[in-house]
Amino acid sequence: MKKLIIAAATLFCSTGAYAADLYPKATPAPQFSPAYNWNNIWVGGFVGAAVDTGGIDVLNSDGSTLLNNLGSSPAGFMGGGDIGANFQVIPRWVLGVYIEQAFASIRSGSNVLGVIDVNHSTNYIGAAGARLGFLITDSTLLYGKAGFAWGGAHAEFNAAQTLAQKISETSTGWQAGLGIEHRVSWAPNWSIGLEYDHVRLGEKQTNLSIDNETIMSSLNKFRFEEFRVFGRYNF
Repeated sequence: MKKLIIAAATLFCSTGAYAADLYPKATPAPQFSPAYNWNNIWVGGFVGAAVDTGGIDVLNSDGSTLLNNLGSSPAGFMGGGDIGANFQVIPRWVLGVYIEQAFASIRSGSNVLGVIDVNHSTNYIGAAGARLGFLITDSTLLYGKAGFAWGGAHAEFNAAQTLAQKISETSTGWQAGLGIEHRVSWAPNWSIGLEYDHVRLGEKQTNLSIDNETIMSSLNKFRFEEFRVFGRYNF
């Protein structure tokens, strides 16, 4: 009887081992492990172009539109620097914060019938906000950004060279954009990329007045489409 029990146990164990060989355990899925550390502080610089899509409206004294969208869509150059930090919260997702400052030469304006001269220009644009990125490869980050923006708002309005008003001040608004950033394989601390941003800095109104009574106004809309290339050093 004892020999029979031992033989049965041996047969059971060998059958189980054979079944385990026929149905091996599933191999765990490989985990994403980036070759680059995206938890860092970075500093960088950028150059590009900006298009002013806001335009200028000339208004009657009652606020109705006399001339619409004068001098819209002029382009200008811009360049500056930025600094920020990344936080790789889970393997493929990267949070970040940033602050940037650009200097620009963007001017819009028009002369109507040699009588009405309206112009506005912007010589600096800055922003600060947050980023959210997704690693499409271990070295390439696709991200969106949004934040608070500021910029120089310079508006001029004159008619017949006798009546004139100028405004020169910092205007505030918001910025939103998309970008792609790539870590350079032969210089791992460096990254390069492309970025597009939309910026709105509000509206400024200048008035032409006689005896403190407004006879005509210009409504200046400061809106920009920015296109830039950048380089960053990651600490």
